[in-house]
Amino acid sequence: MIENKATGSFVNPFNNSQETRVSSSVTTTTDLNGCAIGQGTSDSSIIPYISDEVRRNVIATRDLVDTLDDSWRTAVGQPVDPELESWFGTAGTPQGSVTNFSYHDPVANNTVNVAVELVQLPISGTECAGETTVSGSSPTLSSSSSLQSSSPRPASLYNSSDQPRFWNETHGGALSDLNRNAVLLTFDQPISAFGFWVGDLETRTDGNGTPAILRLLEAADNRIGSDIEIVPTSLYDGNAPDPELINQSLCGGTGNDEPGCGNRSTRWISFVDSSARVQKVMLIVGDDDSAAGNNNADSEHLSFIGANTVVSPPEILLVKRITAINGNRMANPNDNTPLNLETKDDVANSDDDHNFWPANYLLGEIHAGLVQPGDEIEYTLYFINAGEGTAADVRICDLIQPNQSFVTGLYGGNDIELDIGGNTYNLTAVSDGADRTEVATVSSIPTGPNCNLLATANNNDAVLVLDVTGTTGSPAGFTLFPGSTGQGSPNTAYGFFRFTTTVEE
Repeated sequence: MIENKATGSFVNPFNNSQETRVSSSVTTTTDLNGCAIGQGTSDSSIIPYISDEVRRNVIATRDLVDTLDDSWRTAVGQPVDPELESWFGTAGTPQGSVTNFSYHDPVANNTVNVAVELVQLPISGTECAGETTVSGSSPTLSSSSSLQSSSPRPASLYNSSDQPRFWNETHGGALSDLNRNAVLLTFDQPISAFGFWVGDLETRTDGNGTPAILRLLEAADNRIGSDIEIVPTSLYDGNAPDPELINQSLCGGTGNDEPGCGNRSTRWISFVDSSARVQKVMLIVGDDDSAAGNNNADSEHLSFIGANTVVSPPEILLVKRITAINGNRMANPNDNTPLNLETKDDVANSDDDHNFWPANYLLGEIHAGLVQPGDEIEYTLYFINAGEGTAADVRICDLIQPNQSFVTGLYGGNDIELDIGGNTYNLTAVSDGADRTEVATVSSIPTGPNCNLLATANNNDAVLVLDVTGTTGSPAGFTLFPGSTGQGSPNTAYGFFRFTTTVEE
């Protein structure tokens, strides 16, 4: 076992002493004699999600296959029925290749490149990542209506007019060559979670056949945790009783049509690694046969299909409210109009109706009651990225209303209050480089994204310009505006800023 700790040091200014710090450790398993199949040391950071099997390629069973990944998707924070885009595209619009595809890690929220190889492992050997030469085998990308051997597709990746492609290997190696096939996926950076649907992956764990294995590795081929056996449990086929428990003693045989143990069925195989160390994923074939000499998996094969969730583009929504009159955020002192309640504009499907706004967040009034010359009006602009995609170059502009003038110095000695990610920033209204906010005229708006002002705006009209994202000035480090994953989540996907004007004589 390799124990890995981060270390550091600093000088304590109170006693001028050199002090050190050591992080908590993370571990990987390194077998002194390589990676014997089925061995390793368990790792609590690895949580596998391996489903039951589904057989028969009909509408009902394809719908069932679509549910096999639900628990994994919940664990990684995705909806259980997301829109999917096949890793390998479709028959009419291919993407990736038989040796390469792009994968979006749902936990890290980044996209990584994945190399795909068919490898072999000697049954009695200890190779960790296998041997890359597989004689006589040529994996393909298939667009047939089912996965290998009539294993059903998931309904979300079934389209009879333009089938999504899947990776397929049917050679299975030479009988009695004492090598087991495996698919090896190598990621160009460590991942936190991964999963795919696998068709016709035979496996047996009752001592008479050979279990299929999920193996996780670091980039240097150190095994992470123990090899994970794919255990036959229950089988769905769309017919009562459904599901039925698998009796492994009935698996295998010369008819090649016995139920369960992976034969002609599809299951979901996945994991989550809370330590984000996995850079290689290997799936090793098993065997459902029981006959001696034909049960060691040296002539078996597999297929798989997978997809990334389709991420909706960024969608910036804006809601403006009056939140104070003469410094009173409870009510307008002129006529007691409440200012501390959440108000909707009663327009169907407007920006304030989106369900990703936090509860009771959009406080303030649209019609705030009576004002008179000399009154101070506080405006609050709420903003949210209600899409899933990250937004860049986010600029919000607000014209100062006619017969009103901007008031300075009301927010911590500065002019504008910005709240985002649970942090409050007091910003200036001048172009000073300290922040990304400025009150300018229409004709002198700072260089950057378009304000999209109304055509009726005059060149001399005052306009408040706030760049939510940027590489200079406050708020520091906020270069991108993340998308929302649900109501009020994450807290960096929404915020507000407020400023005050005076009603002129």
